Amino acid sequence: MLARIIGIRVYGVKNLHIFSIYTFRFLHANTTITTTSTHFLVDFLVNSLGFSREEAVTTSNKVTRSKPPKNPDFVINFFEKNGFDNTQIKNIVSKSPKVLFSNVDKTLKPKLEILQEIGFSGSDLVKFANANIHIFDRGVDTFLRPSLEYLRTLLGSDEDVVKVIKKTSWLLSSNAPKIMAPNVLLLQNIGFSDLKLRKFILHHPRTMMRKTEWLEDVVHRVETDFGIPRESAMFVHGISAVSSFSKSTLAEKVDVYRSFGWSDAHINTMARKLPFCFCLSEAKIRKQLTFLMKEVGCTSEYLASRPKLLMYSLEKRVIPRYKVLKILHGKRLNSGLGLYSAACMTPSTFMKEVVLPYKDKLPLLYGSCMKSVQ
Repeated sequence: MLARIIGIRVYGVKNLHIFSIYTFRFLHANTTITTTSTHFLVDFLVNSLGFSREEAVTTSNKVTRSKPPKNPDFVINFFEKNGFDNTQIKNIVSKSPKVLFSNVDKTLKPKLEILQEIGFSGSDLVKFANANIHIFDRGVDTFLRPSLEYLRTLLGSDEDVVKVIKKTSWLLSSNAPKIMAPNVLLLQNIGFSDLKLRKFILHHPRTMMRKTEWLEDVVHRVETDFGIPRESAMFVHGISAVSSFSKSTLAEKVDVYRSFGWSDAHINTMARKLPFCFCLSEAKIRKQLTFLMKEVGCTSEYLASRPKLLMYSLEKRVIPRYKVLKILHGKRLNSGLGLYSAACMTPSTFMKEVVLPYKDKLPLLYGSCMKSVQ
């Protein structure tokens, strides 16, 4: 019995010893391969792309493959032939070094070709690809083409598709059809026509990539909090404004209006007429209201029904024209033109109808207006 036990132990020790030897050899071999691969990649980055040794080591550490790239020179040549300069190639490789392992004909070339198909070319193509290197990580048939075809269906033209992906390039790296479809259906169900939907996507592609529950909440707030009915032409602009800010940020903007004595009724009146007033910064709102209400004497009711006045530049338009009207009124030359009407005029119309009639009587005013009125 003792012999059997000893034999088993000896047998086990021998096998354990043999196993350890093979394990050591395997790990040593793989470590050697990985080390060789790392050294090769570091040397290539330094010698071919001008990386510093430190940059090359940092970049190579992002690579998990044990074998070195087969033909990294082919990859570099491909980018050079397509108009990428060394700085741009270095940027792509430093952010995604695995691109050096890519097959040029099967992987890289089709991705640039699909962008060329929708209208990218020359420097535009290079600039877009350099700024959005994630496209090199996405499959042509699994991500890029389905997303582009879906966007083409929604927008109607490759030109508009290019505009959208320039604004939100990760439409190509995400599953756009799956993410956008529920939001498209939501907007269609609340009355968005195809034309209105196209315009909304063009201006707010990021909003269309949000969760549907979030967009439903935005729609609800536009209707209930700001009182903009769905059939209103301003409803789409209300969604644009509300979706651009968090609830807390919008609440802070509303509080600024309230601090100047605005009632909720007046705030809602303004929102229904021009929701973009909520896109102004708090500082801008405060500055506009300080001048218009405290200097000019406008009431909240007056401004709520004429919200465009809040959107104009004080320095370039409102104040210069207010000063002109004040001078004319002091000379009893003003025919009763109000600030709102004056501010809404184009520069040429304002000069023609308000300033030029008094050019001879008030030459200094005319000269001043030629420089400042816009």
